[in-house]
Amino acid sequence: MAAGADIAAFRVAIPEFAAMTDPQLSVALDETDMWLEAGMWHPPDFVWARWYLTAHNIKMALGIGGAAGSGSGGSSEISSDLFVRMVAFGERRVMFGERKVSTTEGQITGPGASEFDDTIYGQKFLRLRSRNIPPILSV
Repeated sequence: MAAGADIAAFRVAIPEFAAMTDPQLSVALDETDMWLEAGMWHPPDFVWARWYLTAHNIKMALGIGGAAGSGSGGSSEISSDLFVRMVAFGERRVMFGERKVSTTEGQITGPGASEFDDTIYGQKFLRLRSRNIPPILSV
């Protein structure tokens, strides 16, 4: 469970989520800790990477929650990697096949990798990640 000092520091660093409760922020920080390995980062960068990834995850969750409850008349199912599998309007349904790994200008990204571009926090996380964890090229 995230310490009170971690939560307070997160609120100061990223005030957009200051209104969230301590338990909500604790869960968000704990979830981020499952995905980050502190030993792979320069210590000051790890703190910010953790905050940016947490903020990105919260922002994405709030965005999806808002879209699902928008009452726009249609419905959609969102898969675990945040991509639409089916859209329905009345009796008409459009279903999409499983996504393949995309290739763009020689850069290969896996499912969900481009979602970091959807928030400023995701973009900042990617910049820190590229500085701390260089890409591996195997030939």
